Amino acid sequence: MHSSTQADRLPADASVKLDHVGVGCNRVVHALHWGEGSGLLAYGAHNAVAVYHPEEARVLGTLLGHTDVVTCVRWLPAGHGAAAALASGSGDCTVRLWLWTPHTPHQPWRLAATLQAHTAPVTSVTIHDTGNGGLLLVSTAGDAEAVVWERDAATASSDDAGQALGQEAWRLRQRIPLGHQLQHCSALAPLPGDPAWLLLALGGVDGGVRLYCCPPGGLFTAVCRLEGHQDWVRGLDFAQVEDGKLLLASASQDKNVRVWAVTRQQPDASGNGGCAASSGAADPASLAQRLTRYAPKPAIHAGRHTYAATLEALLVGHEDWVHSVAWHPPAAGLGGGDGGGATATRPACLLTASMDRTMMIWRPDAATGLWMGEESVGDAGANHLGYYGGGWGPGGAAIAAHGFTGALHIWRRQPDGGGWLPQHALGGHFGPVVDACWAADGACLLTVSADQTARITTRMHGGHWCEIARPQVHGHDFAAVAALPAGAGAGGQHPGAAAARQAGNAAAGPAAAACEEGRQRYLYASGSEEKVVRVFEAPRAFTDTLAMARGRPDGGGGARGAVLGALLPALGLSNKAVYQEDGEEGQQQQAGNRAAAGVGQSGGVAATGAAMYADGPDLAPHAAPSAVAGPPLEEHLCQNTLWPEVHKLYGHGNDLYCLAADPAGRYLASASRAQSADAAAIWLWDTRKWVGCAQLHTHTLTVTQLAFSPDGRWLASASRDRTVAVFERQPATAGGAGAPEAAAAAFRLVGRIKAHTRIVWALHWSPDGRLLATASRDGKVKVWRLGASSAAAASEAGSNGSAPAAALPSAPVATIECGDSVRSVQFAPVCRPGTSYYLAAGLESGALQLLQLVADASSTPDAQPQQQQEPTFYRHQLNGPLCPGWVQTGLIDSWVARGFALPLTLTPCDLWPHLHGRTLFFMGDSMMLDFFKAAACFMIEFYKGPGLDHEPLTDDEELQADFDAGQLMYGRALLLLPRVARPTDLLVVNFGLHHNSSDYAQHLVGFANYYHRHQRTLPRLLWQQTSQQHFQTPAGEYPGGKPPFQCQKLEHFSVVGGGEIVLEQGFEDPGDILHGAWRNKLADPIMRKAGIPILSSFNETLPMADMHQNNGHDHECTHYCHPSAPQWWLAALYHSLQNLAPAAAAPG
Repeated sequence: MHSSTQADRLPADASVKLDHVGVGCNRVVHALHWGEGSGLLAYGAHNAVAVYHPEEARVLGTLLGHTDVVTCVRWLPAGHGAAAALASGSGDCTVRLWLWTPHTPHQPWRLAATLQAHTAPVTSVTIHDTGNGGLLLVSTAGDAEAVVWERDAATASSDDAGQALGQEAWRLRQRIPLGHQLQHCSALAPLPGDPAWLLLALGGVDGGVRLYCCPPGGLFTAVCRLEGHQDWVRGLDFAQVEDGKLLLASASQDKNVRVWAVTRQQPDASGNGGCAASSGAADPASLAQRLTRYAPKPAIHAGRHTYAATLEALLVGHEDWVHSVAWHPPAAGLGGGDGGGATATRPACLLTASMDRTMMIWRPDAATGLWMGEESVGDAGANHLGYYGGGWGPGGAAIAAHGFTGALHIWRRQPDGGGWLPQHALGGHFGPVVDACWAADGACLLTVSADQTARITTRMHGGHWCEIARPQVHGHDFAAVAALPAGAGAGGQHPGAAAARQAGNAAAGPAAAACEEGRQRYLYASGSEEKVVRVFEAPRAFTDTLAMARGRPDGGGGARGAVLGALLPALGLSNKAVYQEDGEEGQQQQAGNRAAAGVGQSGGVAATGAAMYADGPDLAPHAAPSAVAGPPLEEHLCQNTLWPEVHKLYGHGNDLYCLAADPAGRYLASASRAQSADAAAIWLWDTRKWVGCAQLHTHTLTVTQLAFSPDGRWLASASRDRTVAVFERQPATAGGAGAPEAAAAAFRLVGRIKAHTRIVWALHWSPDGRLLATASRDGKVKVWRLGASSAAAASEAGSNGSAPAAALPSAPVATIECGDSVRSVQFAPVCRPGTSYYLAAGLESGALQLLQLVADASSTPDAQPQQQQEPTFYRHQLNGPLCPGWVQTGLIDSWVARGFALPLTLTPCDLWPHLHGRTLFFMGDSMMLDFFKAAACFMIEFYKGPGLDHEPLTDDEELQADFDAGQLMYGRALLLLPRVARPTDLLVVNFGLHHNSSDYAQHLVGFANYYHRHQRTLPRLLWQQTSQQHFQTPAGEYPGGKPPFQCQKLEHFSVVGGGEIVLEQGFEDPGDILHGAWRNKLADPIMRKAGIPILSSFNETLPMADMHQNNGHDHECTHYCHPSAPQWWLAALYHSLQNLAPAAAAPG
């Protein structure tokens, strides 16, 4: 193989395009919004924002940029320099603004601005058009502040959409302190008689609705608080209705919705100086007004007018938490357009969404003024747990909601103005997808997720991708899945099904028997956080649905005795089979409903969508498994597409971790989590009898992935112990003429090599079986080729009539640096054997790299690796669909360039023996919290192993690592340690950043004396030096306030032997920063006198002062981003532990 000189791009005969995105909505209240102008749905999908086209039922794009879960999305009013724009808030404490630029199809969405003012996750975003192009954006967050951003009208005149909504266009107008009460929601509107005055409503955990008023060009000030709710307020929305009132709706976890009216007060006709509310109603003595006449009327003073906020209505009808409220959008002819937010006049019609699995539409009665629930839509299935949010489509012709399962639910008004009909909506997993494979007929994507569901997605006959089955809804998070080839596992059919099929086919006649005989049998095995491998077989309902998805007729209903589908019993984990005759009663009643709806049925196949039942699928009586002829609805997927469980395979002692099936379906391999060699055994299962036939012992820690070669001859395994093993299948031994079936073939260990320096996450065989690719946390993909063993072994193999023996190579034929931890690798299924291969590498950052391996024409496929040149890999960086991330290779490159080799040579296996059987405690200030995070990240592969299961010292999860004050350190933290720690444990402490020079020495002496008196009952103590501070202040000290901060550059020094820092001639130390600063000068002598070892990390990490990166503190100079200074601290910790006590035995 040779290095190609082609440009860094895909060859002309290869292309890549995104064909399908399936992802669920985040389970937060404000994660969904339907744009009035664009007609598109936007929703939070993990760290991304998904833009969904409801008419085409597909995701148009995912907006990547947030580094934490997206908690809220909101479309901007139309007409602001772009075809569409939206704002999103996230757990990363930022609000981001996105622009849709359809004239650039290669990148139709781009980030316009990032607004960062919060210090806690953002909980809501609301936007108001102030007129003439001006915008106000209000966000709330967990930091108990509401932040107001302003986009000036002058900026909006720019023709460039990026400039009109760019970073420079926004300015922070106001911070509104909210005390200690978290606010979940916000709403903004102008006062009806004074449009230049704005009214802001905030709702939160205290059950009240706070109102703030803002004069033109001024700041928001608190005016009143609306009381009434008895639990958290989760949703708010303003609307100016036809009669001139400004209505505010509030949703609460007390199961109620309250409608508040803000009306302008007018002088009382009696002339006594009082005020009377001008409601705008034709009948001032209506029943609704008489009921609220004596209700409290908080006053809102706005310039020349005074307004009163009164309770208009209490809406009682939901039976569980109400999460969202939304007013009907402006209707045609009512004026106002869609660009002015609440300034547009709207119908008095309110949509509410609740966890009781319903959405209700409320309107006031024309005669009495009382609000009534007129319509309701929702889910009747047992697997639905309610809605997190709902909203109106453009013009109010459709409504949408997102629920507990992450699915989108869409209803559209019937053309004749009748009821609401459900519409198919594309969905996906709402938890991390942990494994995937191609299943069934080879064109179905089977995925399993931490959301405890298995889903099958395929391309329909018309080209549309959609989910067609949810074969397993489990009670545990999934870990692995493997599909068996069609027709495999002769012993896999459901117990008793074979006899029933035979009897049913005999009664039904030859045609049914022939159909049954020709039907493909699809099976898959799954593993989860349990010790059992579960095997499932596709029922008739799925095979018929799949046939229609491929444009073929279904199987005609099948014979009696066939497995139609499955049901999951209450509190059960195993799907139970439902036979053909079991579902006939329900099918007959469904047929009656379809006849009532005027819908025909052909071939025993249920209709799809709204035609399935007279009242829609949500009210389906006696729901039963059935085939559908189109994209199924969420209700059908949840209830009627389960596969029956046909086998459970017992043997593992720990939770399952990975699975693989051989290409012929003869064997199934499985492995579980392991901390010892015995538990790391690979189990082989015979699929003819579904029994264990072998255990393969070679690894010492968890096997992370298994892979059979395409011809089934080889089985490769990767492990956390950094090794890769290859087993060879031996020929089966046959008995005499009267002997039973040949014994299962044995697998012989070919070899085991240390393939990588970090965990090996994945491996895969090339389609011709000649190459094996491995991927690791060390950021590399390596390609190996099995070579021939010694001549003597080959001769012996030939004399026995067996295939020539093989051996693992000592070195890979190719090594590719990917720049980040590689979690998966796959060869493309088509190649030019021995000449050209394509690979895909999935990175931990969420990116995908496409690689091509090219061989020299003179090289032969069987050439030895040492005779080959290094191949060339063409690398193509693609953004991951959900998890963008930054790669730390730049920092590591800087270390190498500067000669910083210390942390690069330290591995978790070096540190592990010193921590085995111990608990390592970190206590102190925020520097120690960074140290704790770095250690947890560094030792992640041994996490939850012996000695690393840390016990929380308090109920506060953060305090176990960050005791935030010296007083707390002495008064509580050390007193708690004897209860949870042992003298053999380890304790690393530093609290220097929380003390000033006046009291630090006194606290140090008190701490050292306390430890000296109680050291027999306390863990072994290590004192961590305080890191350098170099803020832009005279002494480099923390200046106070909030980030971002400015740093002064540290230079003109060198570190000599013994760690002493020497300044260049002619330069002075600013504020004694470089010589350890005053904290270490005080602490080091006291700790040495008390006999407490010191982690001398100050001088070792000082040269990195200009390398710290943004870690959430912006340029806050005390903190470092892993793997920067904290990794140096780990190296110092390692050298200190070597001097404390003998290490335990290393784990392999």
